[in-house]
Amino acid sequence: MNDLKKIAPELSKIKKEIPFRTPENYFRDFPERLQVIINSNNSENRVTKRKSGVVKLIMPALKVAASIAIVALLLYQPLKKVLPGYITKEISETSISEEERLLLMIEKIDENSFLTLIDDSANKEISNSEINDEELLSYLCSNVSEYEIFLQNTN
Repeated sequence: MNDLKKIAPELSKIKKEIPFRTPENYFRDFPERLQVIINSNNSENRVTKRKSGVVKLIMPALKVAASIAIVALLLYQPLKKVLPGYITKEISETSISEEERLLLMIEKIDENSFLTLIDDSANKEISNSEINDEELLSYLCSNVSEYEIFLQNTN
């Protein structure tokens, strides 16, 4: 003790009490306080688990979409400079014949409307002309497979 007074007189004047003490009834109330904390954490964890579950599903898809967009943006400009005619090709350069144009128009019409148009015009032609059995048979052989005929007959 005397050595402490000689070495550090200011330090020897400090009281030698324990500065930290537990509050009164700390250990009696501890289980109740702990249960309240656990219950509050469980309710918060349930909410964050729901959010994190959705985020876990969406985030990989967003990362893939973002990476594809970045690659497309990074490649577009160099390709545009290297191949200017290929990427910016105009439709007017390609010529479409009348037959192709007619086929494109027919593709856009739904099947029922197309069949109605054909049926109306075909009824007039069929009623005026006779169909030969051999012509009908040759048409079916060239345009319809045996499997399709079999399916039509079974149904």
